[in-house]
Amino acid sequence: ERCRAVFEHSRVGISVLDADGRFLKANKAFVDMTGYAEEELLHRRFGEITHPDDVESGVKLTARLLAGELDHFDAEKRYLRKNGSILWAGVTVSAERDNAGNIVCLIAIVQDISQRTLAEEEIELAAMNMAKTAGQVDALLARIAQSPKDARSEIYTLGLLGNRGVETDRIHTELRALAQADNHLVRYQAYAAIANLGTDDS
Repeated sequence: ERCRAVFEHSRVGISVLDADGRFLKANKAFVDMTGYAEEELLHRRFGEITHPDDVESGVKLTARLLAGELDHFDAEKRYLRKNGSILWAGVTVSAERDNAGNIVCLIAIVQDISQRTLAEEEIELAAMNMAKTAGQVDALLARIAQSPKDARSEIYTLGLLGNRGVETDRIHTELRALAQADNHLVRYQAYAAIANLGTDDS
């Protein structure tokens, strides 16, 4: 009874499968995660609700588990919810065996990691964008160095980038150097760009 209560009321998804990957049982948390009723899952194999790109790796790990090469395995995978959306999950799969070592069932513990994965993707995207804008700073500075007096838009853009947090200290240093230029127009443009940084160099 205690095991049944843990199974039914656990906050993590739990599913029981046979050696062929067919669902035998699923708790409420797993049902809620996937959007499938338990009755619907009982007519499916795990591969049918797995993202196509993750099926092969799951089959290989399961084969090693069935062969006795692994006691269990941990993986991150994508499930396909009933509504077609993707569920990122951390999965731990273990095998229950009888006294003769034969597979009785597989037990999968499933934790929704969609929010964590989304946050990691956003961080990676931000890093890529930062690298891209850092390259833009290099390009702007190269054009300014070629012809400072003809680089009004480049100097202005540097100020905008710095204001958005892109290499602010570096841009501030470069603009301060431009503010000492012999050409009065370049000096004016540099001071105007510095103003965009919100710093006081007056």
